[in-house]
Amino acid sequence: MIKFDNKLELRYYFNDKSNYMDAMIKHRSEKEVLSLVRTLADMLDIKMTVYCESFAQQEGFREIWSVAGENSRLISVLLNLFMQVWTRPSLLVGGQPVVDRSVADEEKMQREIALLRSNLRKKIPGITVTRELVELLSASPRFCKCKSNFYEAVRGYPKVTKFTLRELNENNRSRSGSLEVKREQFDYYILRSDELPPVRQQSNDRNHLTCAERCPLPLERHLQQGRRDNRLLHVRRRFQERYVR
Repeated sequence: MIKFDNKLELRYYFNDKSNYMDAMIKHRSEKEVLSLVRTLADMLDIKMTVYCESFAQQEGFREIWSVAGENSRLISVLLNLFMQVWTRPSLLVGGQPVVDRSVADEEKMQREIALLRSNLRKKIPGITVTRELVELLSASPRFCKCKSNFYEAVRGYPKVTKFTLRELNENNRSRSGSLEVKREQFDYYILRSDELPPVRQQSNDRNHLTCAERCPLPLERHLQQGRRDNRLLHVRRRFQERYVR
């Protein structure tokens, strides 16, 4: 029998003592969790497979996913990063994004991911996930959409009072602290529109493009002038043919 060194616990707390859950809501929401875990694994070039594990049920609904891969340490870093991204709010109180995403943020995120991926490959001891990377990933439009879909589905199930995540070891003992999101906080993750948050262009890029449009190259100016001259010549000929006898 295979023993899994890395596990992820997802737990739904209910307003009653039941331990059953609507299957459609469960699968609709957890599809988003798996999607984000897989995306992070691909970004960091970590090979892994997630399995469902049976266990004795408690109050609420407790799900344990066993994660298998070629390196337990890398998977632990991945799960830690995932839990922080998943429980960090996407929106402020008024429904506005926590940060105004820019092209520079996207480039910075790619650099941070590349640095973490490189450090993981070098097996540098004591690797920790930076707060900056967590914030950049949390504000990523793709991740915001995954979180929004999950919390919107769970919010539609009235008896869910909160949701928690926790990393476990092979004996189902806690390896990390539990991160929780309460029902009254769900709205901070749910986008107000189906459209993904836009990525803001940098102002200097816009100014550069505007200047280029206002000040075309000499050859382009010459061609534009030639086209205008041809149009004027054509109009003049039509006028002479129609009215000059």
